[in-house]
Amino acid sequence: MHDSNDNVDGYLSVIGSNYFYPLSLIFEKLDEYKISRNNEVQVSADENGYSAVAIVISILMLESYLSKTMSTLLELKKLDEFDGPAYDLFKCYFNNSEIYKKFASYL
Repeated sequence: MHDSNDNVDGYLSVIGSNYFYPLSLIFEKLDEYKISRNNEVQVSADENGYSAVAIVISILMLESYLSKTMSTLLELKKLDEFDGPAYDLFKCYFNNSEIYKKFASYL
């Protein structure tokens, strides 16, 4: 169960937006990367590493925004008790939407 008193003096940090700049640097680095492949399918270990980091940072950013949404809905009393991970909140609110179907296909 989430308690609105979990935050300090009414402040709840959202670090998701702090990931935009590092994520953009990763994409720039990938874009600058000199591609030398034996075929169209294989990628280098460096490319795999940058891609994996971009995916992880994107997931952390999404989780941060979903957690903030859940906290805000609880504080505004637009959501009764919710005792689950933030991505379950996404499922509750967008269950029949196309965006949820696309999101759920990755889980």
